[in-house]
Amino acid sequence: MSWPRWRSTELSGSRAWLLAPPLLVAAVNFFYGLGSSSLWVDEGLSWSRAAAPLGQVLERVSETEISPPAYYFALHSLIGRVSDSEAVMRLPSALAGVALVAAVFWVAGRIAGRRAAVAAAWLTAVSPLVMEYAQQVRAYVFAALLCTLAAGCLLEAGRRRDRRASRAWLLAAGVAAVSAFWLHYSAALVLAPLVAMAVRRELVDRREALVLTAGVVLACLPPLALLFSQLGKDNEQGIAELARLSPANILEALGAPFDSRFASLQLTLPAAVGAVVLSTALGLAAFGRPGRTNPLLRGFILPAATAPIAVLVVVTAVGPNALLTRYVAVAAPLMLVALGAVIALMKLRQGLALAGVAGLCAVVGSVLAHTSQGLYADTRAATQTIAQNSRRGDAVLLSGNATIAGGFQYYAEKAGLTGKVNTAPPDRPNRLGFVRRDRSLWLWLDPPPRLTRVDRQLGAVNMRRSGVWRFEANEDLLLVRADRR
Repeated sequence: MSWPRWRSTELSGSRAWLLAPPLLVAAVNFFYGLGSSSLWVDEGLSWSRAAAPLGQVLERVSETEISPPAYYFALHSLIGRVSDSEAVMRLPSALAGVALVAAVFWVAGRIAGRRAAVAAAWLTAVSPLVMEYAQQVRAYVFAALLCTLAAGCLLEAGRRRDRRASRAWLLAAGVAAVSAFWLHYSAALVLAPLVAMAVRRELVDRREALVLTAGVVLACLPPLALLFSQLGKDNEQGIAELARLSPANILEALGAPFDSRFASLQLTLPAAVGAVVLSTALGLAAFGRPGRTNPLLRGFILPAATAPIAVLVVVTAVGPNALLTRYVAVAAPLMLVALGAVIALMKLRQGLALAGVAGLCAVVGSVLAHTSQGLYADTRAATQTIAQNSRRGDAVLLSGNATIAGGFQYYAEKAGLTGKVNTAPPDRPNRLGFVRRDRSLWLWLDPPPRLTRVDRQLGAVNMRRSGVWRFEANEDLLLVRADRR
């Protein structure tokens, strides 16, 4: 039995103005303080891959990332043609975030009409997760945008009576799907159920959809081969502990659109409440009475919105740890589409109450993320402190968080420290032979330990603490200068 043709609510013409306010709010939210925060760990790694000579970009991505190379080649071009400042490198992500609001508005409108489109667009505009990735030098927001566009194109293909127009939209869906996978592998967690449900429910012509699916799979074979190579090198070993199967990680995944960089290592109250709200809405969409739900919501959007969580939970339970919000992020826009559709299907008061709670959680999360405690670890200030107070031949020891080297490398080059100081990587914290007797040792400690512990460790190698600087953000840094006794 074929899927009944859905009678869409047109959102063009006089209704298009409804998109303008959330777009404006999204622009303010995503562009405000775009270059204020220091580069996050993974952003520094993105820069180090993309700043390499063109012929070495693929090699560096293959050796150190679990990601396709497309984003890094694009970033390489941006760095070479414009600049590698924080704001410039983050600018494309911010633009993609604003475009994502429009894409969610479009898809939600096609699913459940004007009220759903408005609610979903506003929630996307103030989503702390979307804001975080819209201000990050990573590929996640682009993959999320393209997955949402693929869903919209499939819906348009199913609506069109004209065969040629339907095929054009189907082809556009294929292009968006291939582009999303070339940007990040996690896109497959959304694209696979989208295509499977479109074919199963005969939203589009089955034969044409299967032919297009075969073409998409063929186009994705090169990055897929790269993925197997990267997995064999344990490139993501550093996040294994963070990605374990735990109640907090499950709750963060369920409430992904409300997750915030405000507390990077703990679940905040707005994120927890948002997870409960979103889980309730998804449950209503899945198990609500047939007359109170929507076939496209239940049979098309819902599987794509929830499949990434289910897959990552299963993978983490039986194999390597992989349960991180960043891998669920590609499904966050469709989660908000589902939430907007549920709000639209409710009675007015109930819908407004649900929208109000969800909106409050999102706004609080975004506001907190814009505070000083919501910014990434201040590697910029710490590196500038070393540059202003060090002497040629001093040594820097990166100790604690093994991934802090990415941000330090970026700012060390900007501050002119490259070649001025000797650096020991985090995996060699006890080797101080590279420190000259008449020079200082700079300890970069993340997370900050107690100073008494630092003093004991320094005393064991006949050194004493001569200066301390603490930099507070969502992850604090402690910088200690030490000299020989």
